[in-house]
Amino acid sequence: MVPSTVQFSRQAANVFLHVLTRCNLRCRHCYINPEQHGRRRLPIERIERWLAVFAGRSPGANLVLLGGEPTLHPDLPRAVRSARRLGFASITIDTNGYLFHDLLDRVTPAEVDVFSFSLDGAGPGTNDAIRGEGSFDACLNGIRRARAKGFQTSLIFTVSRANLRDLTAMAPLLEELGVGRFFIQVLGLRGKAAWTGCNPGAEEVLRVPPSEWRAKVPAAAEAIARRGIRVVYPKVFLGPEDKFECAGRVADNYFVFPNGRVYRCPLCEDFPVHSLIFEDDRLVDALYQGSLAHGQPRLSADGRFPPIPGLATHDEKRIAYARQAAAKLNLAKDALEFQMLHGIRRDLQEELVAQGYPVRVYVPYGTEWYPYFTRRLAERPANLWFFISNFFRR
Repeated sequence: MVPSTVQFSRQAANVFLHVLTRCNLRCRHCYINPEQHGRRRLPIERIERWLAVFAGRSPGANLVLLGGEPTLHPDLPRAVRSARRLGFASITIDTNGYLFHDLLDRVTPAEVDVFSFSLDGAGPGTNDAIRGEGSFDACLNGIRRARAKGFQTSLIFTVSRANLRDLTAMAPLLEELGVGRFFIQVLGLRGKAAWTGCNPGAEEVLRVPPSEWRAKVPAAAEAIARRGIRVVYPKVFLGPEDKFECAGRVADNYFVFPNGRVYRCPLCEDFPVHSLIFEDDRLVDALYQGSLAHGQPRLSADGRFPPIPGLATHDEKRIAYARQAAAKLNLAKDALEFQMLHGIRRDLQEELVAQGYPVRVYVPYGTEWYPYFTRRLAERPANLWFFISNFFRR
């Protein structure tokens, strides 16, 4: 049975450490963004120092080593052993299956809890069109080799329009391979997927619409689970009755990239809105500490310095909560920015400005305004009613 590794609960802590961003494949939906995540490979000494920081900050956290393709890092075995000595509760290595540098001969099942493989099709026809020629066979070979060495394995399948038809066909393959846990992953609007999924001129839109996800994914997951395989998939595309929970608060999560940026929410990774950053191997609060360090900072003419917390919402209750929290922290009013769409709650915008808060107004424009608008509605259909009700509000 695959051991418990990453957990999404308020009591759990998870560190997702990208040891590099390089990869031997060119997956169509890759979320890595070198402009925001960096292009370098972390030196092993720095990896060990950063691991020590998180071991002290969140004792007993789960660790996931990933990339890019993390097995391209020649010192990955040393990183694994350092993490084990530091007391991480579990260690997972994400991989596309190529398992470079003879990795399986350099670590043991006592050191690595799970190898998590990525496969996006039940056969090479589907998978290789998404991930690259030869990647299907390489992944299956990697799984079989890992199983033969006694390692526990899991598999990640990122659902898209290019492979949804293969989801139900994964069951016999998973059974044959002896994979104990199956992650059905939603295609995030990050990296390549963000561009392909939003560009109306793209050759193919990869993202599965909410109605199709709800109709097919849960049923396929249930069919696979009946074979004794543990299936995990996120609850996405919330209905009006569902309670929204921020992806950055479902657990004590840290998404760490080679350039030192640390995000608490994976949905922010395409933008320079990281919560923390490593400076001289010290973890610094990028937003809050940056504001306090400048006393009562005022924005520069270009609006980019100093970095201050920004809250994008039209919800009066959330705004009131943010103001109360900022007051308790003695955060100056001009060090907390509120962000709203043009034409929505102008009365509230003017009220906040009169009280001394910076307000940034968004105006979607250009050729991409329509995909942006429809994406926001698709993320949460209740936004349509919110937009209509507030548009006519005085």
